[in-house]
Amino acid sequence: MISGEQAFGVMHMPRVHMCQQALCHAIIPFEQRYCDKHVELHKPFQSVTKKDKQQTDKYYNRFERDQEANAFYHSSSWVKVSNYVKNRDYYSDAITGAVIPDGELIVDHIVPRRYLSRDEALDTDNLWCLSRAHHNIKTKLEQSIESKPNGINKLKHMKQSWWQKAIEERIKKNE
Repeated sequence: MISGEQAFGVMHMPRVHMCQQALCHAIIPFEQRYCDKHVELHKPFQSVTKKDKQQTDKYYNRFERDQEANAFYHSSSWVKVSNYVKNRDYYSDAITGAVIPDGELIVDHIVPRRYLSRDEALDTDNLWCLSRAHHNIKTKLEQSIESKPNGINKLKHMKQSWWQKAIEERIKKNE
């Protein structure tokens, strides 16, 4: 007996999709996430297991993060807003445009949350997505600025474009 596919000459094609690197249109096998050109950019993200990340986050939330912030970041309002921002930004890093795996993607406040009211902290115009590495760079820059005279006032007024430039400069400096 001949199947319908055989009768009409339909061949099974391998499943493929586009590379998940922003603006890359290379067609790759479905099992791969990135093309050969971009896979090296994402290796650091692939080496951390989900269990390792969960343990690190659990420790940070319990012993290092202030409890007001911890409650905010575990609220249903924040979860909804952060999921919206991730989808709005296509799970891509605001600095490089690279698509970042969900466990390594952080929805960050451009003006730090600690200087905002609860309603302002949920304003999506003040939120962007950063890779964990870029978020760490921004946090260190915030701490440095905050410790200087008039630093808090400066942090309250810095725009996304300024942060992008500052983070890019820090990355180049460290290369």
